[in-house]
Amino acid sequence: MPGGICASSNILALDQAAVRCAELVLDIRGNKFTVNLGGCAKARFMEIEDLDQATLLDPGTELTVEWETAVFYGTDPILGPVHAYLRPPSAIPRRPKSSVFSLAAREPSEAPAAAPGGFFPAVNRNYFDFRVRMPRVGVVLDSREPVVNSARITTIPPMSVEYKLDAPVEFEINRSRSSPIGGAVTSALTGKIVLESCRVKLMELEGLKCDIRLVSSDWDTSVFEVEVLNQSTEDNVTVTWMMWPRPEEEAPDSEGVLQLGRDPVKLRLSIPRDLFYRERWLAISLTKPFETEAAFAGRFPALG
Repeated sequence: MPGGICASSNILALDQAAVRCAELVLDIRGNKFTVNLGGCAKARFMEIEDLDQATLLDPGTELTVEWETAVFYGTDPILGPVHAYLRPPSAIPRRPKSSVFSLAAREPSEAPAAAPGGFFPAVNRNYFDFRVRMPRVGVVLDSREPVVNSARITTIPPMSVEYKLDAPVEFEINRSRSSPIGGAVTSALTGKIVLESCRVKLMELEGLKCDIRLVSSDWDTSVFEVEVLNQSTEDNVTVTWMMWPRPEEEAPDSEGVLQLGRDPVKLRLSIPRDLFYRERWLAISLTKPFETEAAFAGRFPALG
């Protein structure tokens, strides 16, 4: 699901992560649900530590990509909150490796736009095993086969490049839990659940202005005031925000969804103080309309 490898340590200060948005279409027993998610992910190239495009590897080179983490969040009017995240490699069968491979030295039919002697264009193909959690309907879903997406890219990181699903993927219920809205919806989910399509992209940190201010902090809770302003090309947008890196356990005010017009919107976040034993960021991605570009990432202020 994460689209766009971002594996250079100097690309973003989000610990080699990047802000993303995704648009999923789920087919649940013939009923289609379109869910918009925002998130962050972290990856690295296995063969090299830093990627300098000025001295990028030779035409025809293939780089192996290791995805270390990816987390997405969004909401749906019926399904409620939707969480999607990578499953640990120890829990799944061996899968093909994600990679970025140069088309420049391949057959002309494969790379008609290849520049002589250059690495690009290239194809980034990723293999993921995802878990999707929907607490309102009381289910946790696992992909039965890898979720595979790919895109033709001309830069690394491939900002604003749309990654698409190579083929639909069936999900199965890992476990059911009690549902706040009763058993009817949960029972409906026991049928075939298919991720029918998925669009994902990496976004430049622009189009959203955000100020984060520490209001108070005691031994238990830190309170922040966050003001978000939509400076994108659209007058009305949906954005998703989340704390990054994600808390090891669920925490209050660590994620959410906002509707923005042109006026600034304020949030007041009360977050457990002990989460700030390490540096945390606030990542915000414009998720709807999917085609509109806007994202923000900023550190939470020091507690003092």
